[in-house]
Amino acid sequence: MIDQVQIVISDECIEKVADDIIAMENTEKIMGFSRAGATRQESILNALNDMVYRISEEDVVVIHDGARPLASQQLFEKLITSMEGCDGVIPVLPVKDTIYRCADGIWIDEALDRSHLVAGQSPEAFIYGKYLKINRLLAKQNRICDICGSTEAAILAGMKIKMIDGEETNFKITTQEDLKRFESIIAK
Repeated sequence: MIDQVQIVISDECIEKVADDIIAMENTEKIMGFSRAGATRQESILNALNDMVYRISEEDVVVIHDGARPLASQQLFEKLITSMEGCDGVIPVLPVKDTIYRCADGIWIDEALDRSHLVAGQSPEAFIYGKYLKINRLLAKQNRICDICGSTEAAILAGMKIKMIDGEETNFKITTQEDLKRFESIIAK
């Protein structure tokens, strides 16, 4: 279901990754590399800009990051097939913990109603032209560095974003404990 792959990577890693790709089979979908930005969203904009002559405005672009290496093929398929009637799709999980708002970092201000909260995951899918437009506008306004998650930019643009069920195994590797959990899963 994926026609092309654009890899965003830092300059210091490109040679190693290029060598690894050359050694792989089935690399015909890899279209090229984009330079990493100072933030995740700047990196995404670099890739979106680099794809402008290879993709139409109505096409679906799927954004995924290496911090979630266990996203299943089924999740990608569900993401793409759920795009009908919307501008984007994001997998989510219900929030299980009680979430508190704390403005000053010391005192709890309020407990949030978790029945209205979800935790977003990647991959995320968007209509390319609409998503490119909002990211370019955010960059022009020097606000792109303020974006915390890819869907946030879409929400700011008023795009219609659908939620699908995420996967517990599609966790983000951020801490050493996350890495140990990942290593134990792939060692099985």
